Amino acid sequence: MNTFCSTPRVIFAWLLLVFMIAGLAPAQAQVQVPFSPRTAAASPEKTIYSIKGDFTMIGNTNLQTEDPDATTNNTSMVYVDIDGDPTTLNSSSATLLFSQENGADPSCSEVVYAGLYWTGRASAGPESPISFEVSKDGLTKTLNKRQVLFKHANGSYQTITAAPNNIYFPETSESLMYSAYAEVTDLVKEHGGGEYFVADMALNEGSDEQVGFYGGWGLVVVYQNSKMNWRDVTVFDGHAYVTGSQVLEYQIPIEGFQTAQNGEVNIKLGVMAGEGDMDLDGNYLEIENGLNSGEFIRLSHEGNSPDNFFNSSIFTGGNPRNPFLKHNAGMDISMFEIPNENNEVIGNSQTSTLFRYGSVRDRYIIFNLTFSVDAYVPEVVGINKVSRINGQEVTEENAEVEPGEEIEFTIELFNKGTEPIEDAQIVIPLPFTATQATVEEQLFFSGHNSSGATYEPTMGPNGSIVWKVGDLPMPSSIGEASDFVLARLSYTVKATEDCFILTNEECNPSISIEGAISGTGKVSGTPFKEISLIQGYQDGGECKGEMVTGPVVVWVNTENFDATQCKDYSQNRVFEFCLAEGEEIPFDLIKDAFPAGIRFYKEIPGLNVELMEFDANNPFPTESDTYYALPVGMDHEVCAFAFEIKVNEVAPPKVKNRVVDIDFGTTTYIVEASPNHTLVWYDFRGNKLDEEPVVQLWFPGVHTAYVSQVNEAGCESEKVPVVVKVLAGFALSLTKVADRAVFSEAGQEINYVIEIDNDGDFAANNVKVEDPLTGLETIVAEVPPFSKYHVYTSYTVTAADVEAGKVRNTAFAVTVDAGGVEFALEASALVTYRAGEGPPPGDNPTIIANDDHFGDFEAKVGGLLGNILDNDLLNGQKVKPEQIDFIFTDLDGLLGLIIGEDGKLRLMGGVAEARAYTLEYELWELGNPQNRDKAIVTFQLLSGDPEVDFTKSVDRTEVMVGDMVTYTISLTNNGNQTLENIRIEDFLPEELMYISSNFDREDDDSLVFIIAQLPAGETVELVIEAMATAEGEVVNKAQLTIGDFEKEAESESVIVKNAQVDLAISKTSFNRDIVEGDAFEYEIEVINIGSETAHAVIITDRLPSKVTYLGYSFEADFDAEISVQVSGQQVQWQVERFPAGGTLTLTLEVKANNKGTIINEVEVSSREEDVDLSNNKARDENEIKEVFFPNVITPGGDGKNDFFVIKGLDKFVQNDLTIFNRYGDHIYEATNYQNNWGAPGLNSGTYYYVMKSTDSNGQQTIFKGWIQVIKDGNGKDF
Repeated sequence: MNTFCSTPRVIFAWLLLVFMIAGLAPAQAQVQVPFSPRTAAASPEKTIYSIKGDFTMIGNTNLQTEDPDATTNNTSMVYVDIDGDPTTLNSSSATLLFSQENGADPSCSEVVYAGLYWTGRASAGPESPISFEVSKDGLTKTLNKRQVLFKHANGSYQTITAAPNNIYFPETSESLMYSAYAEVTDLVKEHGGGEYFVADMALNEGSDEQVGFYGGWGLVVVYQNSKMNWRDVTVFDGHAYVTGSQVLEYQIPIEGFQTAQNGEVNIKLGVMAGEGDMDLDGNYLEIENGLNSGEFIRLSHEGNSPDNFFNSSIFTGGNPRNPFLKHNAGMDISMFEIPNENNEVIGNSQTSTLFRYGSVRDRYIIFNLTFSVDAYVPEVVGINKVSRINGQEVTEENAEVEPGEEIEFTIELFNKGTEPIEDAQIVIPLPFTATQATVEEQLFFSGHNSSGATYEPTMGPNGSIVWKVGDLPMPSSIGEASDFVLARLSYTVKATEDCFILTNEECNPSISIEGAISGTGKVSGTPFKEISLIQGYQDGGECKGEMVTGPVVVWVNTENFDATQCKDYSQNRVFEFCLAEGEEIPFDLIKDAFPAGIRFYKEIPGLNVELMEFDANNPFPTESDTYYALPVGMDHEVCAFAFEIKVNEVAPPKVKNRVVDIDFGTTTYIVEASPNHTLVWYDFRGNKLDEEPVVQLWFPGVHTAYVSQVNEAGCESEKVPVVVKVLAGFALSLTKVADRAVFSEAGQEINYVIEIDNDGDFAANNVKVEDPLTGLETIVAEVPPFSKYHVYTSYTVTAADVEAGKVRNTAFAVTVDAGGVEFALEASALVTYRAGEGPPPGDNPTIIANDDHFGDFEAKVGGLLGNILDNDLLNGQKVKPEQIDFIFTDLDGLLGLIIGEDGKLRLMGGVAEARAYTLEYELWELGNPQNRDKAIVTFQLLSGDPEVDFTKSVDRTEVMVGDMVTYTISLTNNGNQTLENIRIEDFLPEELMYISSNFDREDDDSLVFIIAQLPAGETVELVIEAMATAEGEVVNKAQLTIGDFEKEAESESVIVKNAQVDLAISKTSFNRDIVEGDAFEYEIEVINIGSETAHAVIITDRLPSKVTYLGYSFEADFDAEISVQVSGQQVQWQVERFPAGGTLTLTLEVKANNKGTIINEVEVSSREEDVDLSNNKARDENEIKEVFFPNVITPGGDGKNDFFVIKGLDKFVQNDLTIFNRYGDHIYEATNYQNNWGAPGLNSGTYYYVMKSTDSNGQQTIFKGWIQVIKDGNGKDF
């Protein structure tokens, strides 16, 4: 709400829960809504109604016990329905009556404020929804806790709706008891006294043995009548839940009223509560017996007892109710006088008191407390009238003006009280429909100190005329009667020419002028504010002599002006918003599109005032609808400006991630746009692309683009990633080996193994294998990724082969990839001839071939068997490969043996039969073939799996997008043979992106790692680092392949979340009294109330120009690394890491330089998305004063508040202080006061001061005010 007003006379404390008995266990009760003053929408600045008048309460129950003799409401309950309306389910009524105090005529009483409350319990639990459906006697309705029907007997029902925060609607807790509030001032003001009905409360019939059902309503009405006594009336509401079976006490402090200076002080209290039981005692309401006495007296009235205050009674002065029940089934409404004999409870000139309530076993809620005391207010009267329009005297009561014409108003000022007035001032806010022109004042007494009248454009939504009248004498002191006009102000305003106002067909604009008087009684020191100007007095009828209150209204005739000046103006206002999920409509953007002083509603507030007002604290709903703008100061019933909000919440497009084969050409990303939406593409850096991207199929790897969609209104959704993974294709190799190394004659058979190895991402299909020598020709349908396929064939040696001395056999394999590209491979095997046993070795051989026994090996994995040359000798030395040659003469039927020129023997995995083998080879010296020798090679091929441990682990199981994840793949060789050609592939999920590893990848497009060897007993660890790029639950697998052996390992699942945090910030200067030159502190508290850690947190404080930065300190409940940067008035802190649940408190020290209002704003942000931006800013407002005067001292000799210490005396070269009592007697005087007056020899009470201060330029300033001295009987402070 945009309300511009003067500071309220008092500020009430919140309802505080304080344990008053030492040792009590923590309560299960809570104050969900702190108690605070309730104000009228027309005067939000008024927290106290200082009126000649009073308040009254009425109300009733809409549920009653089915058994009329029942004394609790945990029995069966039935609806009350007395209105005779077949369309309502429940209803009751009560009659509003006004006081006849001092002969006041109730028909002349004027309603100032009316607030409707309702409360109930509608469910036995465990849940109680805000709305529900009820059927009874053929009538079915949906009832809502925030809505009721309300009417006067002479009117029809209107739907009254409580705003979501008025007051409290628990759905799963606090025994499911709710309370609601809405203002109904206009409706009650229109109808006045009489019978009022409330119907269709959200209640249920039935029973609940634990707590019970109840439901009813109450109406608080503040009214005035000139014949009644002065009173200060305050209306508090909140929601305090008191549980049963607990010994509990709570306090409600009330302060700021001003009781009468002399005579008896009468006190009236009104209370509304729910679910008090008639037969459960142990609950009470108390008031402090004397200011700060610490002693309390229990309250009661004729309908209850001191030990069972909340007992389902309605005690409101005997006014008629229908039904008029003794047991009101859980509704408590009471209004009664508090005994105050000899002013012991509340005394004269008292400004505060304390209530206390509690319970031993009954459970209930309190939601309203209304309080009035006899008061004293100086009587200053200002009569405001229209005198001229366009220079012509006004003779008609209902005068009109046309746009652009001037209206002259006249205010006449009277002092009809019992004391002179100081610092009198009148403020006249200008309405939306007028602009200020001229002012002129006249004062009709000598020695005045008026500062004149000025127009203040920044005071109020449309500016205000401020008349600083100064001091007003008693008319008798200047020899005049009480009706003597002391001062007169003439001011003119000009009717608006704004087409926005004048062209609204539903609006008949008016110029509505009202104002208020403030000042201080010179003798009493009693300040007063918001004494409204009146139009005069009624000069006839039953209410003759009663003040005519309310604004002076002049209607604006727009007929001629609209037709000429505004003929092309359009009232059509449409606001379109593009909102992502969770975003709010920015209230300021709409507010700034209208002139100042506009209030916003969902419907036009008529008599049903409290529909739903939208402001910065209650923003517009995120849905398309029509709303209404209402100017402050115009008749809301006939002037409202409709506008439309269109909300375009755009969901992101649907994407489908996919995996495709390597190929020629391109492919597209699969994205489905919503109907009538257009896709918008971005690269991985967030740069917008001019056209839809494509994926090059020849480039393997993960391809990511980002895409959003825009609707017809131009609203864009959030960007989402879409992925195409291009697999690297197949990678074929061909190997061919023979089962013998030599042949010696024709007819011998050579057996061959042809191995096709596919080391790629794709299956190789329809592989054609040919061996021309053996006549083999076959088609292998599929070789899956990362697998091997073996083809077997054989050949019989011919005479031609013997003659040639060798058989060289070459095999071929041909296949075609998905792009139509042909892959052709070939592999050869050579078998040589040696006739018979060959030439015999020499008699003295110098070459020695020693036998080899290689041990056991797994047939599945193959690998290195050993080196036959390692133990062979030539001339006594180990042979070198370049010195010798060798040939295997017997392979013992072994398939898949690969013989290296260096003597190493390797075996293809999964080819040979598992058994014992004995091979024979012959070794000879090159250049001397006669120098030769033979040896055997033995080994055992086993049929089992290799003894390996293959595991995969991850360092974190929950990460945010953008975080790093480390996987460790561990392979341990537990066997006794060296493993070779170890292949490990990591299948990284698409939500993770590869960053680095401690082993090189086989190629840049895959996560395949080749480990050449792993000796027996050793372990190798493969460490892979990846970045989380998308949310989801991911499981990472790895595959180990050694020959024909395969094994998988799987890590724990990792939850990837979008990094969302919720940082909340608050700031306070603790409402300290600050004087120029003071050093003081701001406290900034930042809490991460989200569930995730925030990073790169920035806290920015923009200091107001009237203060200077001195330094800072901090406390944190986590290991905070903080840096600060100060640039001019901006102080910025950075916190690198802010964990969930962490709290950081910054204490910012500054110096106050110049007097005036200081507004300090601070905000917080982080690298991550914040789920609730509404709590990312905080604001503190305070005031730097030139001089500060305390209002209370407590002389007691304890060094605490013993003296009247005025801050800022050093700003003046001379200070003359005078203190006097309420009778005007001077009790203390000092020149150049030294802050040393402690009220010696004086009683507790209120005293008044005047200080005349002179600065170095000789300018004099006068300060006036009051001070409360508090002492106990021994002269010691409290």
